Amino acid sequence: MDIKQSYQEWKQCIFGEDKQPFSEEYIRQRLDVLENPQHAEHKKYVATYGKEYTLKIISYFKRALSEL
Repeated sequence: MDIKQSYQEWKQCIFGEDKQPFSEEYIRQRLDVLENPQHAEHKKYVATYGKEYTLKIISYFKRALSEL
């Protein structure tokens, strides 16, 4: 498991060094999945990382969205 301890660490991992585009479209897509408890990917994420960490990542995506 690759648990990120801070927003900056998470952001660098996701968006740094030519990884995912830091775009509204990508961020909203991830939020749609992570905030939908019925989505299979949401269920898998919670099963892997736990509810608390999932909520933290949702807050990170929301913070990233506010930076655009």
